[in-house]
Amino acid sequence: MIAYAILMFFMICRLILKKRSRSAITRTGLMGFVLSVGIVIFFTSLKNGGKGSETIVFINISFLLVFIRRLREVWKQIAQVIVGSSAVFIIIFCFILFFSFLGYAIFQSNSYSHAFVDPFSALYTVFITFTVSNYPDVMIPYFAVNRLSAVYFWVFLCVAVMLLTNLLLAVIFNNYQHIL
Repeated sequence: MIAYAILMFFMICRLILKKRSRSAITRTGLMGFVLSVGIVIFFTSLKNGGKGSETIVFINISFLLVFIRRLREVWKQIAQVIVGSSAVFIIIFCFILFFSFLGYAIFQSNSYSHAFVDPFSALYTVFITFTVSNYPDVMIPYFAVNRLSAVYFWVFLCVAVMLLTNLLLAVIFNNYQHIL
């Protein structure tokens, strides 16, 4: 609540001290409206026992993104980098899709793990393996039954982690460097 009061104070000072162009007055009025909505939602969430606090967070983030010019510029740069790197994202997606269907074809009949039961769980499992966050838990049940199943996981990890993530990093860095 104190943060909203401070922002209202600065907004009023901005109207008084800055030049009063039509766009500045419009922007400040819009800022006041967003702050007022935030205050109303804050009090209603207090009245409801904290329910609706997600809306306050959303309004605060949208307030920052809409009204802080430098933050808007950074998000535009990030969007440009992601659009410029879309070819690598498509390659990675196709790679994950290929290995998920390959894993589904190889491991679907195995009853010792439920990671490749259907194509959607296979896609989820391969994505988790791509992030390298939990791949031993995925690989170990298959490896315990058949040692050759480790080849599938090792090939996937070598290509995905060593090649594709480094390629993605290089393309993102190159695109960001061109933007700057």
